[in-house]
Amino acid sequence: MDPSKAQIFILEVHPGAPGEPVACTSHTVNPAQGVPYEVLFYSEDETADISAQHAVFVDGRAVAVSPTLHSALTQLRPRTGEARYFWIEALCAASTDLGGARSSTGDEAVRAALQHSDHCAVWAGPLPGAVGAADGQAALDTVAWVAGVFYKPPYGLNDAGRRAAVHAALSALVRSAGWRKIWAFDRAALPGVATLYWGPCRLSWELVDRAAEILTREGSAFGGAPGDGVEALSGSLRGLALSS
Repeated sequence: MDPSKAQIFILEVHPGAPGEPVACTSHTVNPAQGVPYEVLFYSEDETADISAQHAVFVDGRAVAVSPTLHSALTQLRPRTGEARYFWIEALCAASTDLGGARSSTGDEAVRAALQHSDHCAVWAGPLPGAVGAADGQAALDTVAWVAGVFYKPPYGLNDAGRRAAVHAALSALVRSAGWRKIWAFDRAALPGVATLYWGPCRLSWELVDRAAEILTREGSAFGGAPGDGVEALSGSLRGLALSS
């Protein structure tokens, strides 16, 4: 089929408060016509109980999804205001429809969806219980510091307690199943603009790539602050750069 004529499903994910069910409306669109939507990219946590399915509501029907996808949709949906539109392979690249029409199937739908999306949301998973939102964001800001965005690390040079908390968050990030699976992503196939999400925390994927390049190029010569978190980050980002 001509890719310009492919039909794909996208999900309109409606706003919702914490604790409310995830509600979506499905749409069949031709992505070549410039319909704005995001690709949601994530990897399943192999340590999770895959039998513990959760429900999201699509066109009023309950649809069973994995705990990883449920956590992503719960976190990434707007709290108020306008809906957010996603293409999600697990739900949208199907041979049957979600709401009344049919979509293109298999590889055809995947190629069309990736080719025409204007943004990719990369979900690294929820924050672990021991990591608060402030420390989680500081961990991602440390990646931005490595990339040269900040003059000094976000946790302060003279605050040992804060530095230890951020290093612990960094260690938790790079040892998480979601972060490890990012290495296996075919990033060349993803839309050019992407954002990494870790719970409520976020970082431009461009900065992840830039930090990986710097650490791979400079190695031990990089003038980063010492600590287990930065060491774990350095190793994982070097691996990320070499795998791209």
